[in-house]
Amino acid sequence: MVVVADKPQPPREDETSLIPSFMRHSTVSSVPDRQTFEELRTLQRRRPSRLAAWVAALVLFGLLLGLGVGAWTLLGRNQSIVKLATDPTPDLPPPLVVLAPTNRPQTETSAPTPDLTNGAGAIPLPPGRQPRDLITPEPSPLAAIEAMATPAPVATTLVATSPPVAKPTEAVPTRRATDSGPAVVVMQRPNGLPIKAPRLAGSGLRSIADLQERLDRAGAAPVAVDSPVFGAASWQGAQDLSGQLWTGWDAANLYLLARVTDDVFVQEATGILLYQGDSIELQFDADLAGDFTSRVYNDDDWQIGLSPGNLVGPSPQWQWWVYRGNPGAGAIQIQARLETDGYTLAAALPWSLLRTEPRQGMTYGFALNINDNDTPGTKQQKSMVSTSPVRQLNDPTSWGTLQLTGAAQ
Repeated sequence: MVVVADKPQPPREDETSLIPSFMRHSTVSSVPDRQTFEELRTLQRRRPSRLAAWVAALVLFGLLLGLGVGAWTLLGRNQSIVKLATDPTPDLPPPLVVLAPTNRPQTETSAPTPDLTNGAGAIPLPPGRQPRDLITPEPSPLAAIEAMATPAPVATTLVATSPPVAKPTEAVPTRRATDSGPAVVVMQRPNGLPIKAPRLAGSGLRSIADLQERLDRAGAAPVAVDSPVFGAASWQGAQDLSGQLWTGWDAANLYLLARVTDDVFVQEATGILLYQGDSIELQFDADLAGDFTSRVYNDDDWQIGLSPGNLVGPSPQWQWWVYRGNPGAGAIQIQARLETDGYTLAAALPWSLLRTEPRQGMTYGFALNINDNDTPGTKQQKSMVSTSPVRQLNDPTSWGTLQLTGAAQ
């Protein structure tokens, strides 16, 4: 008797995928039971969920790590800024005094264009006041950080906290004691040597000869006025137009005595146009220490025209070309006389008119300029020479320096 075993039946199609490969090729002659298939199915379902959990955990860890690093960095930055703001002596570079540029192109100036706007008026520099350029505001935290990151300029600067070192091409601010008051701020522009004005005995302008005698007794030295600053192509040299200037002062006036060499004397213009004839122009900064680097006129900068007249009929006159300020009280006294090779002009300018109070040692921005017209019967400005070789019409930093001194012993 032959016993035939039942032929194993293949699993259903949907269950075959759940059987591992080693079982599919097994020699076992029986099919796994139902329980085995259920366990295998559960195992397949759990695998994807575990992988997703691990991925989510890694992402969360990365986020937490990034937040921690960012918070640490921000805390350190805030502590640095708070320390810098509260530290009474932060490690900052010393304050700097930026000086006016020493080299500028020489350009021709045109005729003055008056600005008739009214200003607030100049305020004299009181004793003990520091110039605005030397005042350094308290730095904010942000400004302090920028200051530490920016290298200090060295080309045209002087450190205000160290003693100034004189250089031929740089302006040097210093303090100097005076006999009549506290120390004054002494500023000097680099446009030529300072013009020394000694204190004079006597007062007022009596005559040209009297002023010359008082200047000689005080030891006033003449200053050349021979640098062409306008119409250089028309200027024929010192015999065509040049001059010498003496200056002095007392408690009431600033005194000017100009001896002008001019081969042809012509003055047909008057009033605001007097510069179109042979005449003198004074440019004066009454608050040099207060606006040393300002390259525009303000309410303490003056331009004044002094005309000898035609020296035949009309008497000498003066003209105030107003820019932003108004003149103070007083009037300018002028005397003039014709010479064989030009003319001489003397003037007394009240300090009250210039809105400043003089003291020995004080310095002012200053330029004296001489206009020339060589064509009789016309009104035109042919050329101009100045005490400052780089003088420009509307730039006070291009002027020179006037210093009030004591009388020579």
